[in-house]
Amino acid sequence: MQTEKMAQTVALLVTALALQLTIDTVMTHCEAALLDGYGPYSGDAETRWDLWYMRDSPGDGQMKPGGDILRGKARWYLEHSKI
Repeated sequence: MQTEKMAQTVALLVTALALQLTIDTVMTHCEAALLDGYGPYSGDAETRWDLWYMRDSPGDGQMKPGGDILRGKARWYLEHSKI
């Protein structure tokens, strides 16, 4: 449920701000950190990367890149709802 609400919020924001829904405009903290050189491979034990990988749906055993999941769900909401 929380992931769905986040994806709905992303869809609402890209619409309100007239942004394209791409990895360049919508990314997780982990994706941005990897670009900036302090991501999950930095060795800092104090950092947490909650959305690095996540499950697409409850009961889904396969972990997938979190940004891909959030952007994909947001894209679905853009195409199938009145956001």
